[in-house]
Amino acid sequence: GERARGAAVTAARASHDPGNAPAKCVCARPRDGQLGGACTGGVTYRVARTWGQQEGDTGAMLIHGIGSGRNRRRSVLLVCLSFATVLCCGVALAQQNDVIQLAEVPSQGLRVPASTGAAEFYGSLLNSVAVANASAGSNETTTGRKEVIPEEEEPSPDAIVLPGTWMDTAESKPSKQHAQRLARKDNLQAGIDTKIVKNPLDFLYKDNAQKNGMADSACDRSGRIIMAPYLQSGASNRMIIRWRTEGQGKGVVCYGSDPEAMTEVLTEDGLQWPKYVSRKDVESWDTLEVAEHYIEVTGLDPNTQYYYTVATTGPKAMADSDRLVPVPKYYSFTTFPEPKSKVDTPIRVWAIGDSGWGDHKAVRVRDAFANFTGGDWDLSLGLGDLAYLRGKDWEYQKRFFNYLTEQNARVPMFTTPGNHDAFTCDMDAQTGPYFELFSNPGDGKSGGLASNHKSYYSFDYGPIHFVSVDSHHLGLHDDPDLYAWLEKDLAAAQEANYDWIIAYQHQPPYSKGSHDSDEQYECYKLRTNLVPMYEKYGVDLVLAGHSHSHERSHLLQGHYGSSGEIHSNPSVIKQKWSKSSEGIDTLEKDSCGPNSGTLYLVSGSGGKTSGGSLDHPAMQNSQNVLGSVLLEFNPDASLSVLFVDSHGEVLDEAKLSKAWCLAK
Repeated sequence: GERARGAAVTAARASHDPGNAPAKCVCARPRDGQLGGACTGGVTYRVARTWGQQEGDTGAMLIHGIGSGRNRRRSVLLVCLSFATVLCCGVALAQQNDVIQLAEVPSQGLRVPASTGAAEFYGSLLNSVAVANASAGSNETTTGRKEVIPEEEEPSPDAIVLPGTWMDTAESKPSKQHAQRLARKDNLQAGIDTKIVKNPLDFLYKDNAQKNGMADSACDRSGRIIMAPYLQSGASNRMIIRWRTEGQGKGVVCYGSDPEAMTEVLTEDGLQWPKYVSRKDVESWDTLEVAEHYIEVTGLDPNTQYYYTVATTGPKAMADSDRLVPVPKYYSFTTFPEPKSKVDTPIRVWAIGDSGWGDHKAVRVRDAFANFTGGDWDLSLGLGDLAYLRGKDWEYQKRFFNYLTEQNARVPMFTTPGNHDAFTCDMDAQTGPYFELFSNPGDGKSGGLASNHKSYYSFDYGPIHFVSVDSHHLGLHDDPDLYAWLEKDLAAAQEANYDWIIAYQHQPPYSKGSHDSDEQYECYKLRTNLVPMYEKYGVDLVLAGHSHSHERSHLLQGHYGSSGEIHSNPSVIKQKWSKSSEGIDTLEKDSCGPNSGTLYLVSGSGGKTSGGSLDHPAMQNSQNVLGSVLLEFNPDASLSVLFVDSHGEVLDEAKLSKAWCLAK
């Protein structure tokens, strides 16, 4: 669902007459796979998403508990047989955002053999959790009591047991963009040695069971891959694919809209790319001669899913160039909507900062986010300090690319440099590992005004304009080119009436985490130089890392001094958050455009926490907890901000709306 963490249960289309049979239902709590007691009778829930509420078919609802404490359980999936004709768990047909109560609590899991046609109905949704629980002999409920599954409920040997990913029905007739998003979710491909599954309910990138990768014979061979493919500079009509192999040979990309027919072929020209260099192999620690590959795929359609695989040229060209060959690994990506275009599904962005150790803590944050979202988001923002300790090539390889292999191969990552990324770089000359490894869109081909610089740039995703600023070096040294470009870019974006303007950088202007913005010069410089420009051109949200914590501000305007200014001049807090009936912080902007107030968010705990007083008066929420941030830009002109910790729990949730002012 929209926020499911790989949630699924073993279920199938009802094979009986729905008019004569009683309703059956089952609940699953995604985090630990518990069935039965995951739903609590008498508790109020909000319907987040519904599927398949058609006559005689299986229906499902993703429901979120309203309130606090134990009653607020996220991403509970309720699956009901014969949904349309009888009440299921005491609930009839429901729509998104309806508030419901469950009059009856499902008491045991369903076991449905393959003959009922579940595979046709759900595709790759079905999950093995019920079988896993059945083999254990019981289901553990939220209260700790055990519910024994009767023997007659045990699955038959031919029961369907497929890895759970997604659920959608053929009856929904989605729009083109929504169909592409659903197709992307249904066809997430297995990549290189994914390790993220801890139990049957955790999210896993899996090959679609019905699809085998087939590509042009130009992709029938490859040198040993040292760094797996990663996506850069996504746009509505292009995608850059980078990777590293051992030895020589020009890079090849085979792609297409069908994983069984990746027949479009692009090959490096052998002039600018590939680049042959010596690099450390972090597996053997040998020095290898490697090829750095770069292929820009252009002429793509917006909102469209493409599949691709990578290879290298061999010593001889294949004689049968039209022959299709099986490929062991392939991936998919989805192009962006056209700039300024409206979308009818939430745009999801992963914002993660300071993950640079790439260790077990960073892995937990990664896995929690992937499980929480079901692996479904549109773009990633790396908020700096991507590779500790000094941003060396081997550190990026081991501590960034290796631990984000699966994600970077499917979702483009846009980065901003942090202080640890800059240690081994010449930020003025734009040389060093950071600039060699990342191909951010300074050329302007992904939207925005071309900066012709590698450490600051902008791009568009539909109604959103994103701006990346080098706050560490150029911002602190008053680089005139940076400020001149930034003012022109923001002015153009404001004039073009994007729904949202989002800026991201490494250092925060306001923080009381591991870096105190009252004491550090870099934060003072940001407040006096960058913040006034953000306000002048109506930037809605500024993201940062650096401080190893999570901090979310009120809506600020004119706060250029120390934190004490909040007390001496309270008007710098333009608007404060208030609690909704569901216990979520909400704020409706009373104006849009210049000087309408800006939200500041610190997301610097992607791999470590480092304490701090965490008591900045400009902040509404501050936490010294490992995690990362999900941004959801909703079709109703609202922005949902969710801080997801390393256990997959939402510890901070807020909703900022611009519906009123955008409608004026």
